[in-house]
Amino acid sequence: LRALAALLVPVLVTTCSSSNDDAGVLRVGILLPLSGPQDLKARQTLEWVRENVEVTGGVAGHRLELVYADTAQEPVAVAAKRFAEDPTIVAVVGPETSTGLFEIGPYFLRANKLIVSPSAQSSDLSRAFAGRRYIWRTVEPDLAQMQVLLLVASERGKKTVALYTPDSSEGTGFFDGFGFYATELGLVPTSLVRYVATSTECEDGVREAVSASPEVLFVVPTSSEVSGCVVRAVKRLSPSTQVLLSSSGGVPSLMEQLGVQAEGLEGTSLAPDPSSGFEIAYRVRFAAPPPPFSANVYDALSIIVYGLERSGGEGGSRLADAVAEVVDARGEPTSWDMDGIGRAKAAIRSGSLPNIAGASGPLDYDLDVHMDPIASTFGLWRVEYGDFFTSRFLSSRGGARAISSVAAFRQQASVARQQDLSGGEDVVLAARTGLWAVLISGSRGWENYRHQADVLAQYQFLRGQGLSDDRIVLIVQDDLAQAPQNSEPGVVRNVPNGPNVMRDVRIDYRPSDLSVADLLSVLLGTSSARVPTVVTSGPGDQLVVFLASHGSRSGVLWDGINGAELLEPAMLAGVFDQLYAARRYRRALVVVEACEGGGLGPQLAAPRTLLFAGANLFENSLGANYDPTLRVWLADQFAFQLVSTAASGLDVSLDAVYRQLYLRVSGSHVSVYNNRNFGNLTNTTLREFFTP
Repeated sequence: LRALAALLVPVLVTTCSSSNDDAGVLRVGILLPLSGPQDLKARQTLEWVRENVEVTGGVAGHRLELVYADTAQEPVAVAAKRFAEDPTIVAVVGPETSTGLFEIGPYFLRANKLIVSPSAQSSDLSRAFAGRRYIWRTVEPDLAQMQVLLLVASERGKKTVALYTPDSSEGTGFFDGFGFYATELGLVPTSLVRYVATSTECEDGVREAVSASPEVLFVVPTSSEVSGCVVRAVKRLSPSTQVLLSSSGGVPSLMEQLGVQAEGLEGTSLAPDPSSGFEIAYRVRFAAPPPPFSANVYDALSIIVYGLERSGGEGGSRLADAVAEVVDARGEPTSWDMDGIGRAKAAIRSGSLPNIAGASGPLDYDLDVHMDPIASTFGLWRVEYGDFFTSRFLSSRGGARAISSVAAFRQQASVARQQDLSGGEDVVLAARTGLWAVLISGSRGWENYRHQADVLAQYQFLRGQGLSDDRIVLIVQDDLAQAPQNSEPGVVRNVPNGPNVMRDVRIDYRPSDLSVADLLSVLLGTSSARVPTVVTSGPGDQLVVFLASHGSRSGVLWDGINGAELLEPAMLAGVFDQLYAARRYRRALVVVEACEGGGLGPQLAAPRTLLFAGANLFENSLGANYDPTLRVWLADQFAFQLVSTAASGLDVSLDAVYRQLYLRVSGSHVSVYNNRNFGNLTNTTLREFFTP
């Protein structure tokens, strides 16, 4: 009997409503951790919203029912699939993490069902799902917090900064934003260290992070153990460096880790707008301070309620449109509390859409893509006498403070930071006789799809311009077209539903068959049994080298026959010194699509050689063209914009190309190296490097 009873009791999924009769009920699924250490008391916050809705007359003439799935006990993908396929559930709140939302987002896109996350902060989510209507958040991307941290350092007159962040989705926005916004603010990055998110060992990473004695080290900890390790190491290795922690560091267990060493530590945490009164109301109701993201949880369900009121209780496409209509409206202002919810619903029913406000602050969204709020409030906290004290609130709302980061995934670099590319002199060149292209993807694997697709798109463009295969050396792993994850065997795309860039491709080498030394032999024209196909260019030939892979200031990854190697800056510079001395090119263009790809540039000094990088020495190079069906990025922004620029016309100068790409590529500063030794960029066009 006990076994039978256990089968009849819903352990992982529970509901809360005033009746067992499903007639007249609107059901909203909840995908959040509700037990264990991950539990941030979301259930009591959500029930608070439900009570306020019920007391004020329900939703569109229906009762509101919450269906809970505890993702601390049940895999989020299992529960999400059940909710997405359940026609009685009109919308969902959750999940907690960015990794979870990436995993389950496609379920809800296919089902045309609204999902609102209160805490998934990865900036990649915006680039992947913005504008797709069914995926929303009530929290800004973590780019916003990186901006606020940098602004704190800037306002204090600091000049040199470094970042210690996990190599995971929890650190992506900080990694994405650090170099870009530091450059925009005139700060000098000295180091960017990404650590294994599950590790609490920090000595080597911290030593690298503070090797140049930065004035400020920003730390994004995955646990209080990481915070404690980093703080102790910094105090020992670089006592003059100030540590500023992200919100994940501002937890009570920090004091358990550090004791008196925690005194004076500072950081930022997401906070409710102090003018909303949410924190005080929460303390009164629950006799405790609100846990992280409580206001955002409250707002996630509130937005769904307002959308359902507008849609007349309909889900699907009508609900997605209704939510956008509600958050875009600017009628009579309303508040987040019970009275505000009641007045907002009444206004929506009457057709007079109000200007809704949330517990976290104004619920303002980007008018074009929606998905993310355009501003957040952060508390600047400090540890004093063993407790957290909020010394100041900062907003990411425009003005002299952090810019709105809802559009950060398409943020353009400021014109004021553009390079001055003048000064290159006209040079006497040999008659042009032809073009050689070496197209290289240094990575392999489905997760690196974009690198091979970038290279294949460049290959197809050059072939379309008439360059023959015997003048192209193509190096790609070719493990995408027949990969198990590929729903279209034989097809590789650079744009969703775009042309097959794998069509009629002739591959010369796979990285897995070559070492970095072999790659250098290909460029130098040193043939052997191992590398029979090499560049045999002459003094009248243009040479273009396109390289896409992962990168760092130390070099670009080569995932070859010897495993992971680096193509180092000195290696590339040495190759072009030799090629120039041997009169093996007329002019050379090197294009690097990699994170921190500018690291290959500073040592390059060979005459008539130019290097374009999609990101400077401290910046991430961002993906583009996310395909939710394949669950992968199909391109990188810089590479995609380069081939798009070339396709729109080749009679444009390299100087103009730089300025166009600089403004079109988001989240990084397109950079040029060795331009003074190259010659006059205004008199050199793309045609020289993209036609035979």
